[in-house]
Amino acid sequence: NTSSKMMTSIMLSGTKQANEEDDDDSANSCACRVWSNAVKWINSNGGLVHSSLRYNESQRQVYLDTSPSSCGGAIDAGTTLLRIPDACLPSLHSVERDEEFGQSLFGVVHSLEASLYHDAQDVVVALFLARQQQQQQQSPSFYEPYIATLPVSSNTSLTNDGVNSSVCNNNIKLLPRQWDSETLKRRLYGTSLYKRIINEQNGIKCEYELIKTAWMRQQKEQSSPTTKDDQKQTSQSSLFPTCEQYDNMMSLVTSRGFDGLGYDGVDVMIPLLDLLNHVRGQGVDNTANGDGSGGVAHVRYERYHEEDNETDEDGSGDGEPTTKRIKTDIDDSTTATKNIRSNNSGGGESGGVKVTAGQSIVANGTKLQMSYGAKSNSTLLGRYGFCIADNVEPDGSCNDVVEIELKEEAPPVKLQRGPKSYTYGPFIKALKVFNKHLQDESVNDDANDRGEEDDNDDGGLQAFLDDCEEDDYEDDDDEEGGDDLDDMMYNPTSFGDDEQLLDKALLSSTKAEGKMNDLRALESLHSSLKQAIDRCKENSLIRSSGDKERSYTTAEDHYCIILIKSEMQTISFYKRAAEMVHSKLSKSSPGVASLVDGKFEMTAMDLEHINDLVGAFLTIRYPGVSI
Repeated sequence: NTSSKMMTSIMLSGTKQANEEDDDDSANSCACRVWSNAVKWINSNGGLVHSSLRYNESQRQVYLDTSPSSCGGAIDAGTTLLRIPDACLPSLHSVERDEEFGQSLFGVVHSLEASLYHDAQDVVVALFLARQQQQQQQSPSFYEPYIATLPVSSNTSLTNDGVNSSVCNNNIKLLPRQWDSETLKRRLYGTSLYKRIINEQNGIKCEYELIKTAWMRQQKEQSSPTTKDDQKQTSQSSLFPTCEQYDNMMSLVTSRGFDGLGYDGVDVMIPLLDLLNHVRGQGVDNTANGDGSGGVAHVRYERYHEEDNETDEDGSGDGEPTTKRIKTDIDDSTTATKNIRSNNSGGGESGGVKVTAGQSIVANGTKLQMSYGAKSNSTLLGRYGFCIADNVEPDGSCNDVVEIELKEEAPPVKLQRGPKSYTYGPFIKALKVFNKHLQDESVNDDANDRGEEDDNDDGGLQAFLDDCEEDDYEDDDDEEGGDDLDDMMYNPTSFGDDEQLLDKALLSSTKAEGKMNDLRALESLHSSLKQAIDRCKENSLIRSSGDKERSYTTAEDHYCIILIKSEMQTISFYKRAAEMVHSKLSKSSPGVASLVDGKFEMTAMDLEHINDLVGAFLTIRYPGVSI
């Protein structure tokens, strides 16, 4: 029986492996057709796609085939890899040209702008593309070759040449907002992203119903009276994308849109460029690996104008300037250049987006990637569907930002690991939640709140230090007797030695009270952070990640584990800092017990940064306490 079971297991394993290989071959074959169709579409509208560019669906990577068999070769820095004309860049201008559906969106969305969950421009473009995707089976869509390159959530759609775009794009729910409530809780409970995703799910549903209701009302008001009102309303309703289609397309617009790169400064979607994956750092290796495969190379992108001199494919710059062609022998449903020029005869769209090699590329199979910016893992997972295990910048600052509610009905605080210029401000803000006196003492710390979206601001340390310098300057004036004249005019009675001793006693009492307030705040902060870590430990993925019997997880599970562990590390960072500051202050405060906690697994860099943070806090607030 054992032998039989082993043989059956081997056969099943072999069958599974063979099926997986067949699936990979099928997906890559499909991806080749999707890529080829997109390339033809871009070229036919006056664009350019470098002949060495390829796309591997199973690895979800754009790479360069520089092998002799492909007639490729080394690529110089600055070589044009993609030139995507405005005709192929979905944007508000694309919506404006759509008389059947697009034009009706502007008034509706504008009237609801104050009530929308997302940016109004994103809403318009997402609805337009969702409608384009929806109608592909009934009639050709100009953007069909681009839409086929996009991931889909659950509903499959066929392109006109019979390619199933859902197969070519890994028909799975990659983003947390697309997960059901049970999966969401299993994967993200205890993280700062959990509540945010729930709010996103509710927000987009309410937003969709609001827009659809307003759009249907607009259509009814604009339609002529008819005896078949119900039938007409049903027909109009079918023109509007479903909530799932809108949700899926909105997730793509918010993750793949490029700010201000379109004609007239509008945001755009950029075909093929949006297939490139994320990489951080400039020192990227593009030399061949040990197995002969290429490394990774950056690309650069910028807007170009038709009158600009374009280099040809080899980057030599000797080629003639390339302009968009007016295709008169192809129906306008597949070539929009003519429409663009005719609709914008007074200047109009006259360029597009150009992508060039960021450095020389020699190795065959080099992957092309670009930076999405210094983003936290919660942002990367929520918006793009992946995480980075070591999301740390060269200066030692971690890009991960934990937005945590430390106290009920108190605003959340953003915590980040790194040097004291990144951590002092968040530490002070966390203490403010539990110490109103501290809030009054360091009011200037809020000066940097204007840059709240910048996760890498100095957190108020510089403002705090500047404020301390100003106070020192004023103290010097007092010591020089700058206010003696005022004292003689308004306080004719001079202070005697007894009064001076009383003032010192009051000052000492105030300092002691301030220290006790800080100690109590540190205890409350420590307790709140401990509870946050305990919530993370309750996550089912964390509980099961150490189980030896569980030999595999899905990619989504793996990314969620990275996020949870990173957030636990950040929370532990501040928990350890609170414990160390409390320990220093409690030694000079009789009757105050030190905070004692369990083990801390900290990297050497984190410990160094914690020591610097504690030193800065004590130096600024308690210069007499030994560090």
